[in-house]
Amino acid sequence: MTDSIRVLHVDDDPSIGDLTADFLERIDARFQVETATSADEGLERLSETDVDCVVSDYDMPTLDGIEFLKRVRKRDEKLPFILFTGKGSEEVASEAISAGVSDYLQKNPGSEQYELLANRIRNNVERTRAKREEQRHLNAIETAREGISILNDDEQFVYLNDAYGDIYGYDPAELEGEHWSLLYRDEDVDRIESEILPLVENQGFWEGETVGLRADGSTFTEAHTLSKTEQGDIVCTIRDISDRRERERQLERKTARLEALFEQSPDMINVHDDEGTILDVNQRFCESMGATKNELVGKKVWDVDTNFDREGLAELLSGLDTAEMLHASTTFRRADGSTFPAEVHVRRLDLKKGNRFLVITRDVSEHEAQKREIKRQNEQLEAFASTVSHDLKTPLATAQGYLELSRENDSLEYFDRIERSHERMERIIGDVLWLAREGHAIGSVEPIELPEAIDAAWEIAGGAEHPMSLEIDDELGSIDADPDRFRQLLENLLSNAIEHGGTTVRAIVLSDGFAIADDGPGVAETNRERVFDRGYSTTEDGTGIGLAVVREIADAHEWNVRITDSRDGGARFEFTDVVEASSPATPR
Repeated sequence: MTDSIRVLHVDDDPSIGDLTADFLERIDARFQVETATSADEGLERLSETDVDCVVSDYDMPTLDGIEFLKRVRKRDEKLPFILFTGKGSEEVASEAISAGVSDYLQKNPGSEQYELLANRIRNNVERTRAKREEQRHLNAIETAREGISILNDDEQFVYLNDAYGDIYGYDPAELEGEHWSLLYRDEDVDRIESEILPLVENQGFWEGETVGLRADGSTFTEAHTLSKTEQGDIVCTIRDISDRRERERQLERKTARLEALFEQSPDMINVHDDEGTILDVNQRFCESMGATKNELVGKKVWDVDTNFDREGLAELLSGLDTAEMLHASTTFRRADGSTFPAEVHVRRLDLKKGNRFLVITRDVSEHEAQKREIKRQNEQLEAFASTVSHDLKTPLATAQGYLELSRENDSLEYFDRIERSHERMERIIGDVLWLAREGHAIGSVEPIELPEAIDAAWEIAGGAEHPMSLEIDDELGSIDADPDRFRQLLENLLSNAIEHGGTTVRAIVLSDGFAIADDGPGVAETNRERVFDRGYSTTEDGTGIGLAVVREIADAHEWNVRITDSRDGGARFEFTDVVEASSPATPR
């Protein structure tokens, strides 16, 4: 949802009101927060402008938060209202719930409370908007000029709009639970049963003309569409075309839209009674639950819905109006014991044989996985911003310093150092971008000469500017690797060796790979896995991403990497299972 969220915050302490507004608007740019210092001022604001949510303190002069809530509810029963108070008690909470509060949150020290408040506001506003949108859809069907009805598996009406009843001369409630044959002459019933319904069963759709029978015994020609949903219900759309055949095309378009509406509905369906006993399930429900229809029918809803409150069942269902749809997020348990997150939509059907509850369920595992992935990406982007703002300062300051010296001395001798600082900044940015955007991905591999690649990386890492030497085994040959990612690996590895001191860095040939060793302080055995974690660093100005990049690039090439002690007591990074080049490397 990208629309702005307009919030009215009422608190008799203006400093708290302003502070809360500042935090909310910083947490979510969609928030537009207005403040008021009394309930009376808040009511005046509500009469002047529309808001999406009210956040109110409890302990205020003249009118407290509960009385303010009651007056708001007289104006708008659905407007989200959150009681955000420092005077919390069970009595206050109970009174607020009785008055119709949407949410209740107690003030606590620290900024975390504003994150929680922001989440509560978002959830309540989004839920209210969704209900309003759903009601608009329902109103659209109810006010449609076409007659629309739904038949269950027993070919009985479970839903009719007013237009459907009007066309046949019945009140819709009179037809709910009745068999469709009530509305047709005997000869037309025979035709529908022998010709039309078999086509609907086999093809899922039928369109044509039939003769309807009104309550007063008169008949009329009707344009008739029958479509079978994935749940097995039949959607009936009719229009009296006795004198309106010219509107047939409009009927087809509206029927098609209605059919699309039902086809896109969640496809797991079960029906249960007041006591929570499952009476019927569709085939998709069986497939999703890993059980047969016989195994599921007769179970209680709490046998499959792990969050269902059996004690509150009667109260919950008895308060559900037939025009109301109940929504909940829950968890379903399959026959094998595994679970999956689900969104359920419940509607009460008031039938002659008793209340029935139609439950439409959607598996939201993929949606939850997407939310987790978005969260992971956001965390990576936050890490990127933090790293760029902190870790680019050193090479940037170095470049600026040498640039000033060049200007003062009118000399070009410092340009090489400036260039290396820029290369280091480019490497840091490249590392973080790769971690944030690509993760474990590498490009195509090609033969690479190890001595040449290590020499080039040593130069970029600034090895020539340090009192250290680089020794490369003569036996090092060529390997197959992604050139860009392998350059990142070497630059990060050699920079790590340079940053941790020592006098010599050695590139060593192994039987199935290579190693980079130094004579610095080494890595304690207890930290040898942690150093590869993102954000872990043993120095105050370390990025905490260099060795994470090394590990992920090695993993992407399907190499093994481990840290041991070098012969001189420093760190030795060994890369094994490295594929030797299948052809000579191209000189660079």
